[in-house]
Amino acid sequence: MVKTKEEILNGMSRFRFDLLCYTDFKFFCEKMLGLTDMGGIHEFQLKWIDLIQKYRIIMLEAPSGSSKSEIVGACYLLW
Repeated sequence: MVKTKEEILNGMSRFRFDLLCYTDFKFFCEKMLGLTDMGGIHEFQLKWIDLIQKYRIIMLEAPSGSSKSEIVGACYLLW
């Protein structure tokens, strides 16, 4: 479902929304990309992002269905 700009901003100023999208990966994924299925972005997924930002190379091992490709391969690259 496509949302209007007003629905995405939800009463927030455009400046504040942009700032939060720029600085907060979880906010970006949930508000801008609409990833709210299964509870949105989880703590263990945020730890992946912290590791990616901290180290040049990482090996991510997680069970099937934990959204590795979606979070790291798509969302992080868009962010």
